[in-house]
Amino acid sequence: MMEVNKFKIGIFVIAGICAVLGAIFLFGGSDIFKKEVKLVTVYDESVQGLEKGSQVKFRGVPIGKVTEIAILQNDSKIRIKMGIDPSAFIPHHINSAEIMVNSNTRESNDLRMFIRQQIKKGLQLRMEFAGITGFKYVELNYFNAPADKLLPEPTGLEYDEIYIPAAPSILSDVIHNISTSLENISKIRFDKISASLENSAAKINEFLDDDTFQDTVANLKSITSKLDHAISEEKLSKLLDDIQKTTTEIQKLAVKVNTESNIEKTTNSIRNAGAAVSNTSETLENTLYKLDTALDKLSVLLNLLNENPSALIRGKEAKTSEIK
Repeated sequence: MMEVNKFKIGIFVIAGICAVLGAIFLFGGSDIFKKEVKLVTVYDESVQGLEKGSQVKFRGVPIGKVTEIAILQNDSKIRIKMGIDPSAFIPHHINSAEIMVNSNTRESNDLRMFIRQQIKKGLQLRMEFAGITGFKYVELNYFNAPADKLLPEPTGLEYDEIYIPAAPSILSDVIHNISTSLENISKIRFDKISASLENSAAKINEFLDDDTFQDTVANLKSITSKLDHAISEEKLSKLLDDIQKTTTEIQKLAVKVNTESNIEKTTNSIRNAGAAVSNTSETLENTLYKLDTALDKLSVLLNLLNENPSALIRGKEAKTSEIK
């Protein structure tokens, strides 16, 4: 009788252990057997709100999570490591005759190749807010930030890690554009332009007050008067001689004005100033557009809070398709 009870107890213990192991496997233990694809990036801004375990999304679709956040001692930049689940992507050979069964290695290799190809096409990552609670997640998208704004690939990466560049945040980009615009405006020499205009105006006034110019005007008036009374060929010939003489005097005056007033130099200065102001205007327009985009996002978040105030505490409800 005692042996029967021991046998029943043994079966009960074994069943309990199997149930515990099954629960662990069901509620997260299965991650141990997954062949994750490792991504690494380096960030040169504050990552306040990003934590270990934060979501990683590809164009809004959850594909993994942050596995490590560390500070690099050599330059104080932030290194972020991520684990990507290959099951979030549909392999390109899924419709082929060869159906994979538990072939995690092949899936991860295909995903590594896919990610490297997309990085060449402009795939980058950027920190985004998960709501108005201040928490952040990592968003992968084709931001196409300029190469001069991307940090170089760090040394010491493991053989199975893929480096993906981090694009600057929207707020950082707006501040940079505003600073650049103000710097360009400050380089415009308005004092020199004003001095050139004043000098040209003074030369023109001097030219208008010149006795030669006054005589020329008087000659033109005389010619006009004579034309009104010209009825004979002899008078017309004399008028043509007067016109030729006046034209010669005007040409001499034009050369004198061009030499003394330096109008060409003043015109080039005005054109250069106009080009600088035009470039600054385009930069400011681009900056205001990005700022308007950021305000639109803030408006969406405020509407979400107004419709669902509890989202401030609970955050955005998780989708059933999110990776556990």
